[in-house]
Amino acid sequence: MPVLKLNQVVIHPNSGSLIAVADFKVAPERLFRALTAPEEIGRWWGGTKPLPSVLWVGVPVKGTSWRAEGSRMEGRAVFTVFGDFLDVDAPRRIEATWHGSWDRLAMTRLSLRLEPVAGGSVLTLMHQGFLGRPDSCRRQGRLWYLALRWLHAYLDAEAGKEVRAAPTAANRTA
Repeated sequence: MPVLKLNQVVIHPNSGSLIAVADFKVAPERLFRALTAPEEIGRWWGGTKPLPSVLWVGVPVKGTSWRAEGSRMEGRAVFTVFGDFLDVDAPRRIEATWHGSWDRLAMTRLSLRLEPVAGGSVLTLMHQGFLGRPDSCRRQGRLWYLALRWLHAYLDAEAGKEVRAAPTAANRTA
């Protein structure tokens, strides 16, 4: 299983910020790809009931824009979020602006740090800019909690497939 644990999401509504820390049993490179590759995001966003349509547009390069959209079968938009990459040091760091449709497109700032540790990596997520909007801060904290759980489940399932792979000469027992 790639997930060691989701430590916690700490929400500070009065200061307008939140922080989440999660441990994964995958390398930072793999975690970075799961967080940024368009072909992967649609596989894990939404958990066991992923949205039928998740669009991710953007390449994590400083100074470029990104956009994500999700919709239901009937095409009704569920969410739109977009921003600009302020700084990227793949696979260690992403700094970006964030404008979520559920937050009246108010600008916030997202910071992701991926650190290698023995047996995997630690993801530290900081989301700031909710000052004066404590309900938005609390809601975003709950959304990040769900998103990180979905990402954990996706990487767990992937690891399970690897474990069930056919034996090779190197791992066969007599």
